[in-house]
Amino acid sequence: MDKDIVSGACVTVLGAAALAASAGFPTAPSAAADPALLPRAVSAGLVVTGVCMVALGLRGRRAAPALGSAHVPEDMQEELAARAELPPAPRLALAVFAVLAGYATAAFQLGYLSTTVVFLVALPVLLGWGTDRRRTAVLAVFAVGLTAAMYIGFFLLLGVPLPRTPLP
Repeated sequence: MDKDIVSGACVTVLGAAALAASAGFPTAPSAAADPALLPRAVSAGLVVTGVCMVALGLRGRRAAPALGSAHVPEDMQEELAARAELPPAPRLALAVFAVLAGYATAAFQLGYLSTTVVFLVALPVLLGWGTDRRRTAVLAVFAVGLTAAMYIGFFLLLGVPLPRTPLP
């Protein structure tokens, strides 16, 4: 049996067990104060992730064999050259830690929403994803969209108060 299928099944079972265990948690009148909200959300995420892993494992079993080295994608050399320009792993790990620590500090000192947008663009660029204008534009749209979704979900719908900071 394929490792992806077994791993996905284990993650699915773990998520389902956690979801069943969280069914006995007490409920609150407000979704923001509900102690079972986070465990249920994480459990549901595990179930969905596990099912996706199983599906990808099953799909990978039916994939056609490689056609040989003559059919290497044309842009592969460009991608390999771009990866070669990335900093070495220890420096990259330190830089990622610095960005995460900066975000954790700035989000509640400067402004949660604006800092989140900057973080969601800066980290992928640091990891080498935003190498051209098109990708950086996609990152910016993703960052604004995800931040807006979090704002609507947590602050408007669930009523979680936004931290008071100089920036939004």
